[in-house]
Amino acid sequence: MRTKKLGVLAFALLVLAACETPVSTEKLPEITFRHLAPHELKVTDIQVSVDAGARDTAGATAGTYPTTPEAALRRWAEDRLRAVGGSPATARLSIHLAKATRAELPVKEGFTSLFRKQVNERYDTAVDASLEIIDQTGTSRAVARANASRFLTMREDETVAGRRQKLFDMVEALMNEFNQRMDENIAQYVKGWVR
Repeated sequence: MRTKKLGVLAFALLVLAACETPVSTEKLPEITFRHLAPHELKVTDIQVSVDAGARDTAGATAGTYPTTPEAALRRWAEDRLRAVGGSPATARLSIHLAKATRAELPVKEGFTSLFRKQVNERYDTAVDASLEIIDQTGTSRAVARANASRFLTMREDETVAGRRQKLFDMVEALMNEFNQRMDENIAQYVKGWVR
C-alpha cells in the first residue's frame, strides 16, 4: 500500500514538473543603421562622448532593455557617420541624455482585482545628442542636435518574451525618430561639412 502511494506521488510530481513552461529567450535582432547611407563628413576623426549624468536608468535593472538607448546611439554614430578627410577638424557626437527607466504603477486591490489584469509598469526612453564639428583650434564650427522620446505601459500578465519584444520595438521607434530628426538637422546646420 505504501509503495502504491509513493508511486502515485512520484507520478503526480512528474506530471506537475512537465507542465512548467520554459521561458523563451528568443534572440532579438540588433538595431542598426547600416541600410542607410552614411553622412560623409569632411573631418579626420569622429568621437562619441557621454555627458556626466546623461545615463538615466531609474528603476531599470541591467538587462531590462534588450538594447539601451545609449548603445543604440553609439551604433547610430558607428553606422551613420564617416570621416572622409578634407580638413583637420573633428566630429563629436555628444550624448546629452540616454534615458531608459522603469516605474511601478499603482494597482487596485480587492476582490475584483483578482478577475482583471491591470497595467502595473511604465517604461520611458529618451535620447538627446548633438553632432558638433570642431576645428583644430577647438572652435565649434557647426552643430546639429536632435532628440526623441517614447513610453509604454505593460500589464501585469505580460510574458518575459512579450516584454522584451515591446521594449525592443520602443527603442527601435525611438531611434528611427532620432535618426530622422538628426538627418534633417545635419542637412540644415552641418551641410558645409558633408561631402
